[in-house]
Amino acid sequence: GPYRSFVRDCQNPQQAQERVWQETVAEISRSPFWKDSFRKQVALNDFPVSEYEFYRLALEDSYKSKTSSLSGQPVFFWAESSGTSGHPKLFPITKLYQKQFQRTVKPLVHSYLQRFPGFLEKPVLYFAATNSKRVSPAGVESGYISNFNYRNISPLLRTSYAFPYEIFSDASVFDQWSQVYALASDLSAMISVTPSQIELFAKNILKFRDENWPYLTGAKAIPGNLPKIKVSSERLAVLEKAFSNSFAFENFWPSLNFICSWQSSACGLQAKNLQSFIKTNHLRQIDATYSASEGWANVPIKNTVGGPIHPGAHVFEFSKPGDTSRLLKMWELQ
Repeated sequence: GPYRSFVRDCQNPQQAQERVWQETVAEISRSPFWKDSFRKQVALNDFPVSEYEFYRLALEDSYKSKTSSLSGQPVFFWAESSGTSGHPKLFPITKLYQKQFQRTVKPLVHSYLQRFPGFLEKPVLYFAATNSKRVSPAGVESGYISNFNYRNISPLLRTSYAFPYEIFSDASVFDQWSQVYALASDLSAMISVTPSQIELFAKNILKFRDENWPYLTGAKAIPGNLPKIKVSSERLAVLEKAFSNSFAFENFWPSLNFICSWQSSACGLQAKNLQSFIKTNHLRQIDATYSASEGWANVPIKNTVGGPIHPGAHVFEFSKPGDTSRLLKMWELQ
């Protein structure tokens, strides 16, 4: 299965990286952007280090069509970066690129189930970006990668969502209705990129308790454009008791196994703030996959920060800060 493939790739990273490179070459070598280069060179080490500016014009031209000039393949989604390291960038999502970056997902789900057997026995609260409602000049959808993945990730996760996709239609709809859907049932996990998003969500559950309660009891009807909910009397009793005490995730969602978000750097400080809402030892905060529009890199497999890079997902190279004179392979890192 995918997890065993991941383990084999970790045991043989050089072989895995060569396989991914050959897979990539087969896709891009005849593309308008790369075909001349591949007449002269085929090995990865033959290509110089490049930055986004090297590809910008090609990407901008591709954005006006439905085909990526970098691969020669159809683009069915344009992923927009958040712009944390400069101006927002556009990345063409093709079938191969989706296949590569989602190779981390099934091993990750396997790891969740190994560490937390109760995972997926109750719904999962998966935080994603709302729909940007932007399209390219050629009519291809454009937005944040987390929104794309919410709709296109492994069916095992997709069928377990507590949030219906309809509430991601825009930010105002999400802000108004996400708490109601989260409170409507017990949960097995929460997954977000940053701990601060979950902390704000927890605070808003208390802040908007009076506004949300009539929809949970059925005194008010959910709008017709959103899925209906039916909250059991047992669930309402749990919520009444939880609201009568200081906020604790375990009180609202007794089956909650873990809260998954980034745990290092600035997010490590956010995680400490989030910890104040956790009252028992059985509920753990665990690290999330290092992911971005550029790719999904690793598979956290333990309840510690970080996890092994998936050698079968993308081609990875590393450099020392400020020095690109020699690129390091993952097996050369110390």
